[in-house]
Parts: sequence; structure tokens; C-alpha cells
Amino acid sequence: MSEKRMFSKNIVLSDVFLSLPPSTQALYYLFGMNCDDDGVVPNPIALMKMGKYKKSDYQNLLDKRYVLEDKDSKVAIIKHHKINNYIPKDRYKPSTYQEELEKLTINEYGAYTEKQTKKSSKLKKVVSKSCIQPKVKPVSSSDNSAYTQSSIDKSRLDKSKVDVIKHNQVENNKKDMQQQPHAHVYSALEKAFPEAGSMWLVAIDKYLDRLSDELIINAIQETVSSGINNPKYFKAICERYILNGYKTLKDIKNQNVKQAKKVLDREEYNKKFIEMVKKQNEKKLMNSS
Repeated sequence: MSEKRMFSKNIVLSDVFLSLPPSTQALYYLFGMNCDDDGVVPNPIALMKMGKYKKSDYQNLLDKRYVLEDKDSKVAIIKHHKINNYIPKDRYKPSTYQEELEKLTINEYGAYTEKQTKKSSKLKKVVSKSCIQPKVKPVSSSDNSAYTQSSIDKSRLDKSKVDVIKHNQVENNKKDMQQQPHAHVYSALEKAFPEAGSMWLVAIDKYLDRLSDELIINAIQETVSSGINNPKYFKAICERYILNGYKTLKDIKNQNVKQAKKVLDREEYNKKFIEMVKKQNEKKLMNSS
């Protein structure tokens, strides 16, 4: 199994994902870091207990369909795993849960989705024939008329149109990123530590409600400057900010100015003290002579 995992900005910086509770977002990252190369999480309940997450966090991921659950084996499957990750063939190891994956298919955007039932698959065949031969009468079933029409419209989209849709989605997501809550924080983390794992994300989530975004970004930059890629060091910096009552970067700059002034004052004092001692020694030598 590959040791590295990635997350697509189009997924984790979307409005829907960022509207989820921080603990639910962190659980998604934890699943993403512990799934196999096909996106299957064999032990979702154990991971939840290990991270002390609530059942509601798991249910949120299921309700928003960021995670699909196999009802028989209870394994979790990350819906957008193929979008998040590209694994070279020479490193790819097939999942041992092939029976669960057989129940799914990959849609045109690269996401897992449930396979259609026999009834809908038969209907799809009728629709495909009608596309090849336009003069064939439409399916008469009134129950399926809406589905048939949408299927016909969808089948008429050629590859170029699909590419345009994808491109527009990406561009819209880029524009929205500037308006997303805490988007700059995650962008700074990705820039500082491109391979940051779930522990980093959990550490950052801990301070989103306690510190401003600019202070969290500054703490990330301080961690980078120290040469230490460790979320514990980052948390120690954040705790120092809280202890000192920092609210903005200006507070830190003012404190740095005060400390610098103290250093200068101390140096000036030491300089004067040394000069005074030197004069006293010179005076003693003159008196003794």
C-alpha cells in the first residue's frame, strides 16, 4: 500500500466540506490517510474510537456522501479517492475488498458511485438505442419519463462539453477559495508542508476557534523557520500566543519591539557598568602608586 496520500482542493475546500464540523473534517482526513490504494477503509469504527470521534462525525460523512459504506461488511469507501490520489501502477496494490468494490462503479468525474439496478440498466439500454436511432419512439412508461429525458440529455454531452464543465467547476472553486473560512490557513499549511498528514490537520483545527487565521499562519511559518516538521512544535507556539494574550500580528510585533528594547537597555547597562568598574580600578591603581 502506498505510504503517501493526497487530498484534492476541489473536495476539501468546497463549501459543503468546510461547512462540516472540524471533527468531521478531521475524521475524513484520518480515513484518507488509512485507506488502501482503492480507497477502502477496512476499520472505520476502530479508527473512530482511536481518535475519540463521535458517531455523528461518521454519519455526517455518510449523509454528505464523502464516504460510502458497504452494508454487508461495514467497510467504508472514500467516494473521491480516485480524484484525491493518483497511484502509479508499479506502486498500486489492489484492495482485498474486491466484492465490495464490485458493487460500485466510477462515474465520469472519477468518483465512486453505486451501480444501477437491473431495472435502470435495462432502461439505459433503451435510451442508448434511441440516441443511435432518433426516430424510435420514447419509452412509454410515465414513471421513467423524467429519468429517460435526463439520460438522453446526458448522453448527448460529448467529451469536449464534459471537459468544459470540469474546467468551469475548477475555475469556480478557485474563485471561491478566497471566500472560504480558513482557506488561507490550509493553503499556508500545504505550501509549508506539502505532505502534511492528519495529525497536522487535527492540530490546526484545535486552534481555529481560539486564534485568528493570521496568527495560525504565523505559527506555521515559525515552525517552518525552526526547521521542525512537527505539529507538537506548532501547538506549543499557539499555546504561547494564547498565554501572552496575542490577538493579532501587531501584538506579536509590539512584544518583539519591547523585548528588543530590553536587550538594548541591558546591553547599555552592562556597557556602563563595565566602564564604571574600569574607572574604579584605574583610580585604585593611581592611589596605590
